[in-house]
Amino acid sequence: MMKRNEIKLSSRLLAGFLAAGMPLSESLERMKLTMPAHKLLWHNGVLSVNDGRALSEVMKEAWPPSLVEVLKAGEQAGQVEEVLRGIYDAQLIEDDVMGQLAKIYYPLGMAFSGMIVGLFFLLQVMPNIAEALGRDKVAGIMLFSLTAKDYVVENLYMLGISIVGTLAAIVFGMTRPGFKPWAQTVILKIPFLNKAIADLRFGLWARYVALCVKSGLGTRESLMITERTLPEPMREAIQRISSDLAKNVALETTVNTDKLDDDDPRKQWLPFFITTAFITAAQTGRLDESLERVSPELIWQGTRRLGQVIFVAQLIAIAMAAGMIVTPMAAMLIEMIASTGRI
Repeated sequence: MMKRNEIKLSSRLLAGFLAAGMPLSESLERMKLTMPAHKLLWHNGVLSVNDGRALSEVMKEAWPPSLVEVLKAGEQAGQVEEVLRGIYDAQLIEDDVMGQLAKIYYPLGMAFSGMIVGLFFLLQVMPNIAEALGRDKVAGIMLFSLTAKDYVVENLYMLGISIVGTLAAIVFGMTRPGFKPWAQTVILKIPFLNKAIADLRFGLWARYVALCVKSGLGTRESLMITERTLPEPMREAIQRISSDLAKNVALETTVNTDKLDDDDPRKQWLPFFITTAFITAAQTGRLDESLERVSPELIWQGTRRLGQVIFVAQLIAIAMAAGMIVTPMAAMLIEMIASTGRI
């Protein structure tokens, strides 16, 4: 399976080759040179195309199912080049969204760094100073640091095994199928952060739905294909809409949050811009245009909200890091003054 950067590159190159009037089989031949890491894929693709198969049949070995379905719809509508460019544009937006979400880790890194520095002072600097002053002359935090260092030195082997075992258990747990949905559920319960993530993810999702609709897919089919681009807790909102559409419920009715129960996932997760786009599309019949119009607004709003959350989190992280560094240092200085008086 290709990584996002590879999907972005392959879609852009294929669109360019086809736009230049190059036959599909020749385009795939050229892909061997431009993306040699997937040479076998392109080689088999040439054989498949020469046997009469479509490009979507080739790319299902390397692209996510949602993109393959979009490409397949583009083939049926005779818009392969346009769909490939749309996939490339969507990948650019996804890069931006993922880059914004990655900033969540900055405050965590700052707090962790402060904790490491604090432990270094507690287990290395303070015990050395306490030894210089004399074990029988120190008390309080200085004595505690000596005791802690002695414990670590005496049980270093067992502590090492415990740390490695804990890390291994965490890594193993993160590879389990249920970890990602659980982590998403926990993160999406954090106030303010959940709204920022919803705006960013639905902004990207809107782009994919618009691409599907523009490729000739129906509204319900487009929703079903693209729901997996959302975090799992948000998918139920789209599933509810798909279910209502299957029962011939009007589009503007199924997204009208004023008439939904408070515990309905559509009321919890659908951003105002998305419901407005659906209601507008019900009147104009152009869902793709409505979603393309609101997608940039949602991403901008999500970026702004996320920036506010990260700013506050950074202030908290700085305070925590400073506290973990300054507190043992201050306690050490106070204890050194007191120890000097006892000498």
